[in-house]
Amino acid sequence: MLDKNLDGYLTISEFAKIAGCKREKLIYYDRIGLLKPSFTGQNGYRYYKHNQMETMFVITTLASMHVKLKDIRTYLNLRKPEHTLEFLKKQSAEIQKQIDKLQSTKNLINSRIDHLYIEKKVKLNQVQIITQDEQFLFVSKQFTSLTDKIPGKIWTDFWYQCKLQNISCGYPIGYIIIQENVVQRKYKQISYVFINLNQEDVSKENQVVAKNTYAVIYGKCHYGNTDKLYNYLYHYLRDNKLAINGPAYEEYLTDEVDTKDPDNYLVKISIPIK
Repeated sequence: MLDKNLDGYLTISEFAKIAGCKREKLIYYDRIGLLKPSFTGQNGYRYYKHNQMETMFVITTLASMHVKLKDIRTYLNLRKPEHTLEFLKKQSAEIQKQIDKLQSTKNLINSRIDHLYIEKKVKLNQVQIITQDEQFLFVSKQFTSLTDKIPGKIWTDFWYQCKLQNISCGYPIGYIIIQENVVQRKYKQISYVFINLNQEDVSKENQVVAKNTYAVIYGKCHYGNTDKLYNYLYHYLRDNKLAINGPAYEEYLTDEVDTKDPDNYLVKISIPIK
């Protein structure tokens, strides 16, 4: 093609600078037929028009979403309003999935930050009587197992259900001991595992624990090594003539994510009373 008046054209370097990419990427896009220059001189130099920046923006945006270049090329070659509408709706849905996943991860991180602040200020091995606001939990199906013998199927199903609800698997877990077992001092007899959801994730709950008065104790131990803490609670309730009024919630606020020493996990045990 003969050279012509280049007024209104951008050189490949100018176009690359505006697009925020390297010249080599534009050369590659030309070779695979994704974005061809508006004009190529006899010397092989590539020139672009300003309006091609809009197409470049589409390519860059879709590529950042991990859409394959061949699929982007197909879309650009088939551009019609109805096709564009369906394609953009699909990409919008994919973006929303990524946003939801990132939000869930952020909620998880904020929850762990909150727990680490709690660790700094709580008094260990001391029973307190407190009123707790309603809590929003995601709870497993009911089962019966000792703390250290929870079947793999229970964990698999629980984390799968979390995944379906877009709940991050990095939340600290807890155990629920039904009231009958608490009264009989069978503290290692677990009936549920649960996650105490961060405020931003409460819409994903499958169990709401109503506002209530609790006997609460914090301590440090490995999963299930909580006999000492339950004994503190048992003697406190007996000495103060307080009755158990529901299941015990054994919640590990810190775990292997926060410390290498499993005997240093921070656990909170809450038993509703009357």
